[in-house]
Amino acid sequence: MEQRPVRRAIEHAWKLAVAPKLPPGTVRVIRCGRSIRVVRVNGDGWSLVASSTADGSAVLLLDQLPEAAMDIADVGWLPNLLGGLVAVAST
Repeated sequence: MEQRPVRRAIEHAWKLAVAPKLPPGTVRVIRCGRSIRVVRVNGDGWSLVASSTADGSAVLLLDQLPEAAMDIADVGWLPNLLGGLVAVAST
């Protein structure tokens, strides 16, 4: 899988996680029960869908590679990214 679009999408997700204000519809957080949240993030040419639970799943989808869904649930920085996205979406 080409790494440049993946890196660009992840860098953009981090920028969104620390943004003072989000463009409308960029980050959506859906509650599923008491402690589970599903986070959906849309960027230019990519989407990220993840569960906020410690053992949840996370998938990065790239428009350039429509046949590939990249599982990123096991990356160590994911909880911090999701926490930032949930926090900024709540403001």
